[in-house]
Amino acid sequence: FVGDASRLLTREADFIGADGVALLIGGGFAFYGLYVVVVNVLYAEGRTGLVAAGVGAAAIGNAALNVALIPRFGVAGAAVATLAAYAALAVWTAGRAERIVRAGYPWRAVAAV
Repeated sequence: FVGDASRLLTREADFIGADGVALLIGGGFAFYGLYVVVVNVLYAEGRTGLVAAGVGAAAIGNAALNVALIPRFGVAGAAVATLAAYAALAVWTAGRAERIVRAGYPWRAVAAV
């Protein structure tokens, strides 16, 4: 499906082969979207130190994964590193937010999407 969609957007051969990378980056943005929702709990509770710690750890993890993956996998390695960093940030932040306010997020429904 992604390959078909990319052909609607461009006919350039250099971009047609990037379907898998685009899917990984899209997954990273989905996790970032989840992060944006749950981080507001930390802001509302004045827990900005936790926000900084989470973002800092995700940035360090992303950099480390880039160093490890880019030499072997190129741009796909960078996409995997981004996906992993955003996923870790979202899951960690959601866990902290849930501990603070017990919001009862519908995680099964989120996972189903």
